[in-house]
Amino acid sequence: MSRFVDFRFYWEEYGSYPERDSPFGLPRLIWVVAKDKAVRCQVSANPKTATEVAWSADWKPVPCEAVQRLKDALEETGAFGEVKPLVENGPPGDYLVVWDITGAIGDRAFHFSVEFTTPGERWTPIGERFQRALAALRSATGGG
Repeated sequence: MSRFVDFRFYWEEYGSYPERDSPFGLPRLIWVVAKDKAVRCQVSANPKTATEVAWSADWKPVPCEAVQRLKDALEETGAFGEVKPLVENGPPGDYLVVWDITGAIGDRAFHFSVEFTTPGERWTPIGERFQRALAALRSATGGG
C-alpha cells in the first residue's frame, strides 16, 4: 500500500452521439487522492478558438465524508468484481455519455465503464446511489 495515499480515483466523462463508433467530445476529468485528508483535481477544457482548447487543473480539498460515501458506493456497485447494473434500459436519448472509472482502495484496484444516453436515462437503485456519490464529490468543497 502507498505510504501517502490509500484511495485513488480517476473519473473520465466523455460525450458523443449514440450513432458514432466512439466518443468525440472533450473529456471532463476528476482525480481524487486521499488518506487522512482528501483532495480533488478537476480538469477543465476551455475553448480558445474553434480548434484550440486551453486545459486547466484545479486542486481543492474535499471532505473525507464525500470520499467515504464514494468508497461505500464502489463497494455496493461491485467495482472489485462483477459490476452490478447501474443503468436500466430507458428511452433512447439524444446524447451518449461514457464514464470511465479507475482507481484503487488500498491494494484493491477497480476499473469499469458506464454508458447511458441522455435525456431519459434510468438509473437502477444502486446506480442512483453511485451517481449521487459522484455528484457529491464533484461539487464538494472544503474539508480535507
